[in-house]
Amino acid sequence: MGLPEQVLIGEKAEAADAVAAAGQRWFIGIGVGEYDDPELNLNKALEDVARMSGWFVRDCRVSHEAGLQELACNPTWAEISTRLNEFLSEREPHDVVVIYIACHGEKVGGASYLFGRDTPKLRIAGRAVRAEELGTMLGSSKPHNVLVLVDACVAGTIARDISNATQAAIDDENSRDPYRQFSQAIIASTYGLAPARDGCFVEAFLRTVTNEVWTGSVNPWINVDQLVQGLNEELRGKAQRVVSSQWSNGLIQLIPNPNVGRRRCVGLFEDEEFAVHFDPASRGVSRSESGSFFTGRTDELMQACAWLNRRR
Repeated sequence: MGLPEQVLIGEKAEAADAVAAAGQRWFIGIGVGEYDDPELNLNKALEDVARMSGWFVRDCRVSHEAGLQELACNPTWAEISTRLNEFLSEREPHDVVVIYIACHGEKVGGASYLFGRDTPKLRIAGRAVRAEELGTMLGSSKPHNVLVLVDACVAGTIARDISNATQAAIDDENSRDPYRQFSQAIIASTYGLAPARDGCFVEAFLRTVTNEVWTGSVNPWINVDQLVQGLNEELRGKAQRVVSSQWSNGLIQLIPNPNVGRRRCVGLFEDEEFAVHFDPASRGVSRSESGSFFTGRTDELMQACAWLNRRR
């Protein structure tokens, strides 16, 4: 006889907590809302960092330590590069690092950039954080598990440049332990060179991660593909599409599921629980098997209906 479902869920949650306890989990929020050039100011950037930090630090079930809090309030581009590089160099392979960036982004001369407080509107090369340099930092650092959330205009292009440079640095360094769990994921608030609407991404993110339809209640970690699908549903009609890239050697354990073990709604079949449990259970097979081994249901239902009709 199998264990009750609630016991299995509890064991999965405990296993997730054990994994989380193996290393320190960090959240770094980088927000630039006020610029030396006031025409560049963003109304929601600092608020978005605070809200995202609140979720990862307090509300996501597996708490994160807030790091580099000085970068949350209008740092210069040099402060972003220098302090982030120093912070990453001090981490360990088993640490998990989540980085959320809310600022202006631009592509110029074949390179993509993230703005600091002192980045100008024009001739930004050499006065902004180059996406490729950020990727090289990530790929050269020790942590094996990193999530980057880029919330900026041209975020899709920026995220692609970060991703490519990260992978290239990992290959060049050749210092990662292939037998240690690793997962790298980058989520961009926009596709390609598209603009980002101030405040939209975080609002959609917080609605998605708290919606059981997208998180399910069995898996202790939110699936990145499901998250992106939910984000794009939330952003429908706002002319903004989220994209992501990811690579790992196993389950991506970067975004804790706050709904694990809680089923507040009945009849949700929009998540992985349908494929894991309900579909195979309804057919009397394991998850990997096809076909149906239940027979006679139609006859039984017809007899039940006929009996109910006679009792009226």
